[in-house]
Amino acid sequence: MVGGVARAVKFGRNWASLGRGVRAIEVSVDRGSDRAPATLYLPSGRSRGLPGWVVLHGITVPGRKHEALVRFARALAGSGAAVLTPEIPEWADLRLEPERSVATIQAAALTLSAREETAPDRLGLMGFSFGAPQALIASADPRLEGRLRLIVGFGGYCDLRRLLRFMFTGEHEWDGEEHYIRPDPYGRWIVGANYLNRVPRFTGFGATSRALRHLALEAGQRRLASWDPLYDGVKHELRAGLPPDERRVFDVFAPPADSRPDRERAYEMVDQLLDAMHGASALLEPAGFLEDIDTPVRLLHGVGDHLIPYTESLRLARAFGPRAGVSVALTGLFGHSSAQDGHGLWTRARHAAALGIELAKIFEAV
Repeated sequence: MVGGVARAVKFGRNWASLGRGVRAIEVSVDRGSDRAPATLYLPSGRSRGLPGWVVLHGITVPGRKHEALVRFARALAGSGAAVLTPEIPEWADLRLEPERSVATIQAAALTLSAREETAPDRLGLMGFSFGAPQALIASADPRLEGRLRLIVGFGGYCDLRRLLRFMFTGEHEWDGEEHYIRPDPYGRWIVGANYLNRVPRFTGFGATSRALRHLALEAGQRRLASWDPLYDGVKHELRAGLPPDERRVFDVFAPPADSRPDRERAYEMVDQLLDAMHGASALLEPAGFLEDIDTPVRLLHGVGDHLIPYTESLRLARAFGPRAGVSVALTGLFGHSSAQDGHGLWTRARHAAALGIELAKIFEAV
C-alpha cells in the first residue's frame, strides 16, 4: 500500500495548501438531451495515464462550486489524479430528479474514461451525501461494466423510511439500539419542497412546497446551519403568507429553531411522503440496485452527521450481502452540517490519521 500512502500524503499537503498548482479546466458532459457543465482538475506536470475520479456534489445551491468540494477535488488532483466534478443542475436547483442525475453521473464517467489524461482502466466514482447512493445506482449501467475500479460514498443512505424518520425526529437505530442526534432541518425542507404536493392529501399545497424550497435556498445562500435561530424570521414571514390549513403542515417541516416537530404528526408525514417518493421514482431506494454492482465499494460516514445518520452507511454496507467487496469506516471529521463536534486538537489528529489510512486504501485501489 506504499503507493496509496504516498498519494494520501500528497492529498493532505494539497488540502492544506488549497491545491495550489492544480489546473482547473471547464468542460461539459453530454446528458443526451443537453450538456451539463463540469470542471476537470489536473495535477501540475504529468497529464497522461492518470487515475481518474468522478466526484459528485450533493443537493446544494453552489453545486460543483461548493467550497468544500472544490478544495477536496483540488487536493485529490494534487495527489496525482484527473478529477472531474460534473454539475448536476437539478441538485443545484434543489430538485432531486434521480433519472436525470443518474444519466449525468453515467455520462461523466464515460467522458472521463475517454479523455487522454486518464488511464482507461483506472477510474473511480465518488459521491457525497445524496450523491453516494446515486453513484451506486448509476454504476450498475452496463456501459460502465469493467470500467470502474472503485465506488466511494461519503455520508450516504440506504433506507428511505429510516432516513425520513431521522430527518423529522433525529431518531435512528442500529441492531436494536436506539440513538438520537439533533437533525438538520435542511433535509426535510428539501423533501417537502420536492414531494409534499405529490401526497394525495396535499396536492393543492403548492404554496407550502414553494415556501420550503425558499427556506432551503436561503440556507444554501446564507451558508449558516439550518437550525440557526436567524431563520426564524424567514419562517415567520413565509408562514404568514400561507392559508391556515397549510400553516399547520408547514409547522411540521419548519417549526421555530427551539422546537421539534410534533412526533405523532411527523410519523404520519413520513408515511405519506414515503408513498409519494416511491411513486415518483424507484431510483430513490438504492437497496434494490445493489445486487447488480460487482465493483468494490468503500463507504465513509461522520459519526456526528446531523443530516444523514452514520447508521445508514452501516446499513448500506450490510445490504450488499456477505460476498460483496464492501467496507465501511466511521470518522469523527466529516458531517453535512456546519456545526460539528468540539473535539480537541489531539482527538482531531487521531481522526485525521485514521482518515488518512482510509484514503490510502482508496488511492491504492484506483
